[in-house]
Amino acid sequence: MPISDNQRALEEMPTPPPTAEQLRAEKKKSRELEAQLESLKAKTVVLQGETEKNKRNDSPTEQASIALKAKRARTSRGSSVTVNGEDLPDELEPTKALIQKAIVQDVFSFLKFVKGEGTAMILWSHILRFSGLKLKRAQRKVWYDAFGSTCTRFFNNHRNNVIGKIKSVFGDYWKDHGRSIGTIQQWQRCLSRDLSMDNDDQKAHYSFWYEKVMPKATGDKNRWSVAHVGYLEIYKGKAPNKKGEEDYYVSSETEAFAMFALHGNFNRWRAQYQVTDMFPGYVQKLVPKGLQQEAGKGGFLQADVDASNTIKERLYRERHPLEEGEDLPANWMNDMRLPWETNAGQNNMASLNVHFAPIIIVICPFANSILPIY
Repeated sequence: MPISDNQRALEEMPTPPPTAEQLRAEKKKSRELEAQLESLKAKTVVLQGETEKNKRNDSPTEQASIALKAKRARTSRGSSVTVNGEDLPDELEPTKALIQKAIVQDVFSFLKFVKGEGTAMILWSHILRFSGLKLKRAQRKVWYDAFGSTCTRFFNNHRNNVIGKIKSVFGDYWKDHGRSIGTIQQWQRCLSRDLSMDNDDQKAHYSFWYEKVMPKATGDKNRWSVAHVGYLEIYKGKAPNKKGEEDYYVSSETEAFAMFALHGNFNRWRAQYQVTDMFPGYVQKLVPKGLQQEAGKGGFLQADVDASNTIKERLYRERHPLEEGEDLPANWMNDMRLPWETNAGQNNMASLNVHFAPIIIVICPFANSILPIY
């Protein structure tokens, strides 16, 4: 059908310019489309990460690379990463789970403390070994840089948790035995097996030692629990499919560690049990005693302080090159003070933190404590 002259004239007429209202509407629509596009891109990245998660699980090198990037990008410890209000999954969770499993099931049976770079490297290498990851030397170095601090933190947390459980077991013993946890000597006899089968008290002590204390000291119920007692010897029973000497259910290091925790915290735990009986439900805050010159008055004796200062002086001379017989500088004691001590010449009392609960202050000498308190 031929186009008329009027139709052709209408088509050739110029289009009127858009109004200001039309321009604003178009810009608003364009911004909304751009926001939707960015949201889709972000979700696509997350979905791609989820799709490749299994591949990352099998690649320790990739996990180490992710950890190093996270360290550089982290703004605050424990903060989560979100996209459009949605929390992203923890990409390092597979490796963290392997580290935790290796510590609980294997490493803690023969390694109890980490102090300094040397023992930290030993810890990391053992965790890497028992986690089943096979890495070359260069890859191991990258893995240590990425996960070394995580290994140490998980290990220390596990040890502290074990000490807390040992304390809880002796708290039950305190309630069941006339508000007493016995003596250090009786528990040392359990450790050294200096026992007599004709002594009912010693047999009862050892039964408590290996039935109640050891399941907590191992840190893993699969190593020693009620199921093992009476069926396996404490040092000869081995878990299924285990071969190494470190795979004994209860290692000698574990028994020694339990005794170490008890000996170091004996007076402090006993004081806390007493306060708990007197004021159940209250929060306890430990404060060191002041200096006392006479025995039987409580607090430190001057001889205890002098012995501590002698050790500090020896350590200071080892760390600072001084000529033989040279006097120490005037402020050397301030450099050697312990975390809870104040500067020399000041009142040597720990500060009291505020708790949102009733507080009971437990006075207990630090001289008898060599482990953290829980």
